[in-house]
Amino acid sequence: MFDQISNKDHNSDLPVLAITQDQGAIPREMIDYHVSVTDKSLESYKVVEVGDFIISLRSFQGGIEFSRYKGICSPAYVILRLRDGYSADYFRHYLKTERFIAQMTKNLEGLRDGKMVSFKQFSELELPVPSHAEQQKIADFLDTLNDRIRLEAEKLDNMKNDQRGVIQQLFSANGETMPKLRFPEFQCESGWDSELGNMVFDQISNKDHNSDLPVLAITQDQGAIPREMIDYHVSVTDKSLESYKVVEVGDFIISLRSFQGGIEFSRYKGICSPAYVILRLRDGYSADYFRHYLKTERFIAQMTKNLEGLRDGKMVSFKQFSELELPVPSRAEQQKIADFLDTLNAIIDAQSQKIESLKTYKNGLMQQMFPRLNEVEK
Repeated sequence: MFDQISNKDHNSDLPVLAITQDQGAIPREMIDYHVSVTDKSLESYKVVEVGDFIISLRSFQGGIEFSRYKGICSPAYVILRLRDGYSADYFRHYLKTERFIAQMTKNLEGLRDGKMVSFKQFSELELPVPSHAEQQKIADFLDTLNDRIRLEAEKLDNMKNDQRGVIQQLFSANGETMPKLRFPEFQCESGWDSELGNMVFDQISNKDHNSDLPVLAITQDQGAIPREMIDYHVSVTDKSLESYKVVEVGDFIISLRSFQGGIEFSRYKGICSPAYVILRLRDGYSADYFRHYLKTERFIAQMTKNLEGLRDGKMVSFKQFSELELPVPSRAEQQKIADFLDTLNAIIDAQSQKIESLKTYKNGLMQQMFPRLNEVEK
């Protein structure tokens, strides 16, 4: 069904293609992927036509890639061109299925360690082929599902962008006492206070435990969570555990990555490495408010600016955190902001779950639409 193509007849003015798992073969500049290539080496590059398929080093992970672009690619890649009478759209889907990848992995076992699947080896694989009409029907149906997933993903991106914009307006900027966006019930109230970090938080270094508490991983996306929840295993001796600090529910943790993702919040009681700085909110403040604020781009930018030069793998100390000014509205307004942002997060999480459900639905259908080879009538 496929021929191997090794056409090098070009004058190097075609775009160099990057072979990706998620977008197939696309011009490198579309993903800001720049690798210096000499004019001499470009001469050996192969021409890829629209509709060609490419076997890459990662085919055992993501299947065989499809190109919607004409360009050139490294001679290391194997280029496949479909013969007349077959649907490129059908194989665009089939050659990315888990079933095909599993078949390729099984039939060519032992080849995965950084080696390319050759055309000869690909030629030995059996592929299920319905009539051309059925090939196209399957492809059209899966394209419709993909379009639905893409539209829902765009909707999710728009939600996240809207959320960022709202967050920028809900929190007062550095040096300002009023946010740009305020809930109606607080519009007649006075401006926000600005308080230093050590007026709002205390540093906690409690090591009074018997090491039977869960060890917490400090993550950017989920905060402080038990390591086993993310399958994160690091061998720690009982002796070293004795120096670990106790984290209570509601504590905040300054990690090495605070300059990237802000300060983390813990919904779990556990212990963490003594390298981390643990902050505990004083009475009279909303943990939910600071759970959001200490993860905002505005706070991260403020921390980065005020503590410039400290980012190269060094931890922000409590003393340095104490020098940061934090915007503090009334307790009622703190909670209103937190509740609103929690609602926004719930809507975004529901949209993310909707996309994952669609992907699961699609994968389940694909398992049923493509037969196993031992079920094919030859």
